[in-house]
Amino acid sequence: MAMPVDTKELQDKGYIIVRDCVPPGQLESLRGHCEQMLERHKRWWADNRKPDEPPGGEWESGPQPRVLFDRVVDPEAAESVEFVFHENTHGISKQLMGAEEVAPLQFGMFCNPRTDHGPWDWHRDIRSWREGPLEGLFTDSLANPPAYTQWNIPLYDDDVLWAVPGSHRRFNTEAENRQLSKSEHEPLDSGIPIELKAGDGVVYLNTILHWGSNYSTKHRRTLQYTYRAFGGDIYPHAHSFVWQPELIDKLPAHLAVKFKHFLDLERSELALIEHIFSAIIGLDERKFRRGLAELHPGREGRMTCLVLLSKRAKNIRHHPREPMSNRFTDRERELLWQRFLPLDSALQADSPQLVPGFQNKEPTPYIFNEMPAFDIDDFVASWTNPP
Repeated sequence: MAMPVDTKELQDKGYIIVRDCVPPGQLESLRGHCEQMLERHKRWWADNRKPDEPPGGEWESGPQPRVLFDRVVDPEAAESVEFVFHENTHGISKQLMGAEEVAPLQFGMFCNPRTDHGPWDWHRDIRSWREGPLEGLFTDSLANPPAYTQWNIPLYDDDVLWAVPGSHRRFNTEAENRQLSKSEHEPLDSGIPIELKAGDGVVYLNTILHWGSNYSTKHRRTLQYTYRAFGGDIYPHAHSFVWQPELIDKLPAHLAVKFKHFLDLERSELALIEHIFSAIIGLDERKFRRGLAELHPGREGRMTCLVLLSKRAKNIRHHPREPMSNRFTDRERELLWQRFLPLDSALQADSPQLVPGFQNKEPTPYIFNEMPAFDIDDFVASWTNPP
């Protein structure tokens, strides 16, 4: 049974520290297994290095080399994937998200670099052009149980991660923007280190302002897991599996069946999104509203879901590799994007802007903070009354 956690603490602070997330009796075994995965991944990095990288690829050059367990796991060595479903990780995520189903999006391990790379930058794990304005995201996840969580679980003592408690609920303050405009690589007055002992974990919302304070050569092996909800009140802003379907063939049967189930959940969700987009193309308001309510049952924050759908519609129109592109004809893709253009325009400012503390590092016309004065009724009205 999962240890109980205070869901309100996550809503208030943006993170929860879980002591002894890895049961003490399992720590040494997990350490040994993860070193085995690292050795395998070193070979993967070497075999897949870019032309400008050293012989060892990212292992030799990266500021925070990340082992992705799905690349190197096999049926005889799957402990790192087993732990993805532990009551102290998956079980707690289910508590926090209050969803029927919770699936892992990514599971890997951060390692220390070969040379000192120093501090990274303060950021929220979002981009204005990709997820939409911050206000929509925090309004949605405060009105409803969150639909996405991230975990850092160090196998050795770790205080690299810093965070600004409560920053997932608000915009940057003027003081924070002044500090960040001078340097995004120094401690913020409002930030604190997340001090974790070996085996502890921290689960957090990725809209929080956080910092990798020191990517030094100090020995570091920190598990990083991410989860999303299916069937909760929110359509998550992070929703795509990083692992590939080929993973199923690399797993023992009891784990393979779980990942097959997750692919079924994804297929059902994509079918629902296709249904919503078809309604928009066909100007079927009733069908559209019903589909949107099914995808995002929470009444408050539903506009955020529509913003995220607009990003997917843009990819369908402009990026043929988008997984949903082949579900529509060229004409349908163009019509779909035309329907979303008024909303897309409302999400943009008159000129490019840049707010510190985001993953955007170049100016963009897409608004960082405030949601536009544009709602679902406006979206429907714009189908027949284009600007």
